[in-house]
Amino acid sequence: MENEVENTIKDLMEYLLFELKHRNMPVDEFGMQKLIFKIKMELGKKHELYPQLPFYWYLKGPYCDVVSQIFDDFSPLCNRFGDSLMYKKDILNNSSCGNIISEFPEIEDISFDLMSDRDFFYNHLDKEIYKQYAPFEFMYAYKYEIYDAAKKSDEINFDIGGFIEKFYVCESKLPISQYFNEFKVNFSNLTSNLDLIATAGNFKKYWDKLRLPIIFSWETFADGIRVLFRDEFYVSQVESWQLEYEEKLDRLSYLIGKTDFLINPNDYPQESYTDDQKKLMQLTYDNYMGR
Repeated sequence: MENEVENTIKDLMEYLLFELKHRNMPVDEFGMQKLIFKIKMELGKKHELYPQLPFYWYLKGPYCDVVSQIFDDFSPLCNRFGDSLMYKKDILNNSSCGNIISEFPEIEDISFDLMSDRDFFYNHLDKEIYKQYAPFEFMYAYKYEIYDAAKKSDEINFDIGGFIEKFYVCESKLPISQYFNEFKVNFSNLTSNLDLIATAGNFKKYWDKLRLPIIFSWETFADGIRVLFRDEFYVSQVESWQLEYEEKLDRLSYLIGKTDFLINPNDYPQESYTDDQKKLMQLTYDNYMGR
């Protein structure tokens, strides 16, 4: 099965790289992941290629390890534009990329529609995938209305009251599934604390500290969603993924607990950390603030 998956994705990616080159459209790994996932979903569950394009939901949406690996393999054959690649080969002088289209011509129609609108391909495809296919409504709301704002900005450039309201909306959209009960308790505590911190007038002052549990909430949920919403191809990794999710839940609870001190800082003693706690905080900060 693994070789079959690799060969299918390689043939499909080569065809897509040729088509993108023909349109003078560089693509990064994120774009390729979304393009192949969308093709998979358009083909449908009954299609022969559906199980050969295995994905799981994770930090940036649907993700396939094999797509990532093969995208890297193609890198030496491409010109690089930042994180994006464009195939060097001339489509007119290569016939191998047409093999998958000869067998499955429906891919050509699907890919044509997806690539014909550049603005959609580069700026809206990811959001449409979340709207159409994300397992829970919570995911689109939190990622695009909360997580992205916290991830990108170390300054408050939004209405704080409206931002807090989005947390309550997201809380109402959390999965009913018992699997996420512990996450829901954490998220509710975070939402309440953020509201109290804002009411106390401390939200802007402590924004840089608040960003960490906000960002880490998404990272934690993504670890949980990966366990439940993945193709059978990844079944051997579920046990280790579950352990990672449980570790993240413990760390998230700790981080949210520290926000208690930001509601009325004068009511609490000076914050102090053990050496292990300092290492935990620094590791979390470095990993999830992208520093």
